[in-house]
Amino acid sequence: MIRKSATGVIVALAVIWGGGTWYTGTQIQPGVEKFIKDFNDAKKKGEHAYDMTLSYKNFDKGFFNSRFQMQMTFDNGAPDLNIKPGQKVVFDVDVEHGPLPITMLMTW
Repeated sequence: MIRKSATGVIVALAVIWGGGTWYTGTQIQPGVEKFIKDFNDAKKKGEHAYDMTLSYKNFDKGFFNSRFQMQMTFDNGAPDLNIKPGQKVVFDVDVEHGPLPITMLMTW
């Protein structure tokens, strides 16, 4: 009896964790797109110190994580930062999905 209950609890937790991981993964790309849109809209209003455009590329969505590159283009450069007009700065981004990311569980 106790074994069946324990098995049921373990299965339920696995389903909840898997569902949470899947759901979180479905929200990453729309969230990135909204962030980029908001950032670029703020640029149009003149809310940035530099004239920059943000974009992303190479979005790769897996079950446990998503990887993509965030690209910031300095349209008019930033002379005080030694950045030339049109120069791009690319950030590699790795986002882990889920209520408990798999790498966090692996370090326990």
